[in-house]
Amino acid sequence: MDRAMAQGDADLVIDLSEVQFMDATTIGVIIRARNHLRAESRSLVLRSPPPWARRVLDQCDLAGLVGPVPPAPNLTVADPDLLATRHATDVALRQGP
Repeated sequence: MDRAMAQGDADLVIDLSEVQFMDATTIGVIIRARNHLRAESRSLVLRSPPPWARRVLDQCDLAGLVGPVPPAPNLTVADPDLLATRHATDVALRQGP
């Protein structure tokens, strides 16, 4: 995720359609990304979460991030595998902001 955020001034879209696991670490990565992008006047959009993931996002007050991909050409799409496993979120957290 850090690499995707570092790619210029584009907004970031994360496709969650294939995510099979989401825990507090994953939510922390999402919140950190949202805050980082906000500070740069960029936005984070979570696309196509499965119903169970949508409920997790709702419970964490992150449902406002779920939406369609904005039609703007200024987007970076993150690899969905970044959030699909605990290992990926642990690596992202160790790398820091």
